[in-house]
Amino acid sequence: MAPQLVLQILASAPGTIIDAKLVQEHAVNNDYGNGWLRTAWAGNGPFIIKKWIPKQVIVLEKNPTYFGNKSHLNQVVFRHVPDSSTQALLLEKGDIDIASNLQPDQLNNLLKNKAFTTVDTLRFTQIYIPLNQTVDALKKDKVREALKWLIDYQGIEKNLLQGQWITHQSFYGIGQPGVLTDNPYHLDVAKAKQLLDEAGYKQGFELKMDVENTSPYPDIAQSIQSTFALAGVRLKLVTSDRRQIVTEYRDRKHQTILWHASGSYNDPNVSASDFAYNLSNSPSSSNRNRAWRSSWINYDINALTDKALHERDQNKRIAEYQTLQREMWKVSPYIFLFQQKERLATSSRVKYLVTGPSDSTLYNYSIKQ
Repeated sequence: MAPQLVLQILASAPGTIIDAKLVQEHAVNNDYGNGWLRTAWAGNGPFIIKKWIPKQVIVLEKNPTYFGNKSHLNQVVFRHVPDSSTQALLLEKGDIDIASNLQPDQLNNLLKNKAFTTVDTLRFTQIYIPLNQTVDALKKDKVREALKWLIDYQGIEKNLLQGQWITHQSFYGIGQPGVLTDNPYHLDVAKAKQLLDEAGYKQGFELKMDVENTSPYPDIAQSIQSTFALAGVRLKLVTSDRRQIVTEYRDRKHQTILWHASGSYNDPNVSASDFAYNLSNSPSSSNRNRAWRSSWINYDINALTDKALHERDQNKRIAEYQTLQREMWKVSPYIFLFQQKERLATSSRVKYLVTGPSDSTLYNYSIKQ
């Protein structure tokens, strides 16, 4: 494999070091201690997990035996507060120091007070639409392309997302090697109508979209519904919770979804292996990645992905991933919309919080107060 890929994986969550002897003591049915690790700790990082109550709280304490620079904080408490208005209130009252998912209006009101600020980070998380290839209309290249011309990307970014997401149409995120930042699609109803006509859908067609019931997904979906309708695509929105949607997605029972994805390490392979590479569409396939979930397989794309995976020359590898991105625009069953610009609201007394593009690059031990 490419050396840079190996190094990126080792430097991320999949490469985390754990105490082998300790987890083996808690192994059940040869699970290597995986079941025990769901709520226990056997790591070697700057913090120890002191308490973990799912959907309530995680309490971390300084690890006195950590080999690197010790944490400036003795304890870090993560509270599960799903309601953003409650988070904003707790931050204003001083009950918490960091709020992770405030809405744009809540954030703007908070920042009027100099006691609060933000830590802004461009994440690898992207909002996209998978188009299931079991739907007859979605099997046609021209239909898929037409749908890409029926979204008001700029309007949604400006009026609904307000600085928390940016338009990005490649299948992997800005910040990864070789990413193309071109955004070739914009709202063009006339072009979309022409493509639908050429594909045999002059009168449009009906399509169901599953939508997560948390912000910003319902607002984005309603905008897409209105612009799809301009070319006769009658989009039925079905709103439900995340667990229900992901179950349907994993079982390939969706038509289309307004969904999201995020890379766990900083290399294009994290997305290519998920969205592009599919060796088998069989229901019994063991590799149930996002390409499989969309019932999509393309052997030319497989070959490009495999070539880039094993290319050891970094310049050649970047060029191959750029070729892959351009080909994915042409043939893939996805519409990529936005990349997250995470804005963590913090008390101004929180200094040196280090965030990054993935969950592997959030560091609390550097915080000083």
